[in-house]
Amino acid sequence: MSDYDLSFKRALSRGELDSSFDTIVIGSGAGGLSTAALLALEGQRVLVLERHAVLGGCLQSFKRQGFEWDVGLHYMGEVHRKTSGLYRLFDKVSGGQLEWAPMPENYNRIIVGANSYDHMAGAEAYKDRLKDYFPKDARAIDRYVELVGEASRAAKCFFGERALPRSASEAAFIKAQIAFMPLAQRTVQDVLDELTDNADLKAVWCGNYGDYCNSPAEASFAIHAMVFSHYIDGASYPVGGSQRIATAMADTVRAAGGACLVAAEVVSIEMCDGCVVGVQTADGSQIRADRVVSAIGISQTVPLLAHADPDLAQPLGELTKSIGTTQCFAVLNLGIDIANADLNIHPANLWVHPSNDLPANLARYKTDPEGQPMPLHFIAHPSLRDPSWPDRHPKQSTMDICGLTDWSVFERFTDTKWKH
Repeated sequence: MSDYDLSFKRALSRGELDSSFDTIVIGSGAGGLSTAALLALEGQRVLVLERHAVLGGCLQSFKRQGFEWDVGLHYMGEVHRKTSGLYRLFDKVSGGQLEWAPMPENYNRIIVGANSYDHMAGAEAYKDRLKDYFPKDARAIDRYVELVGEASRAAKCFFGERALPRSASEAAFIKAQIAFMPLAQRTVQDVLDELTDNADLKAVWCGNYGDYCNSPAEASFAIHAMVFSHYIDGASYPVGGSQRIATAMADTVRAAGGACLVAAEVVSIEMCDGCVVGVQTADGSQIRADRVVSAIGISQTVPLLAHADPDLAQPLGELTKSIGTTQCFAVLNLGIDIANADLNIHPANLWVHPSNDLPANLARYKTDPEGQPMPLHFIAHPSLRDPSWPDRHPKQSTMDICGLTDWSVFERFTDTKWKH
């Protein structure tokens, strides 16, 4: 972390929050910090408030007994190409501080039952390797790559129109949906069933469905295609770990006169005459701003509006009740007292499935999540993909084992307190 005092309480006592900010951002995850950094680069004085003790949301890292793990980021596509939009965005919001270490060409390995399949970087290499495994399905493999390309390109136009002024977006939306909706409204399974009846090949195509956390029987093919296209040319890892991303974006905010503070829980978005004027924190402090950006999700945002605008909060609250829970992972973080060089392990991610019927594996688990085996495991070795790791932890390495689980297992802990 940069040498900076993140304490909300101390910033308050020093009077640093007395004057109004241009924008307050609630939440310091990737969305909140990138928004704050972009606004700061436009000259705004931005305050980021995070109720946790660490900035970053799923970008944060944590340490135990000398070991270090990332909370949520395992690998990223596109950032290894300096011409890509994603690389340029990260370079902009980080002030050029970030470095990306490319993973090996074989960055994913799909394991289905007793069989293992390498996922190679590059469209041609990917197709060639799959054709080695499934020579009778060569035509289906070519068509699959064509379809994901079509869906991904259409998705960029479809979602990109939302960044346009309304006068231009309406016409753009009509054109974009013509290409996007036919594939977006179909499930992954529906599309793949038309390409082949080879269950093993379909399982390999969907082997990393944990990246979007929805069964191939339910997920939109367009979402699947966007994830596939994101990684088609390979994957990378941030040198120094994911916390470097959060730290760099926070530095950009502070360089423009703003602040990023932790242990700062917002309990209410304040309004006056129908306009947002700031927020109130759990200790009763009121902080003024011309605008407020909530980056914590709609279900967590609506209660913050209840006091200032109950007429808005009430119907929104009813709407959020209809939003279902997503699939979740339980993660086992392992610290190993062995140097990276002595592990003799390939750094590829492992996606492990008990059988080739991925939707059935998940459905079976959901019927008895405390009795059935988990339907998917993701195994990664973060220390192997970070070139700075051996210098920082010369005699240690790490492993993450993530198991796909279900909210119902943990539902009984709703409204209970952490560590109680």
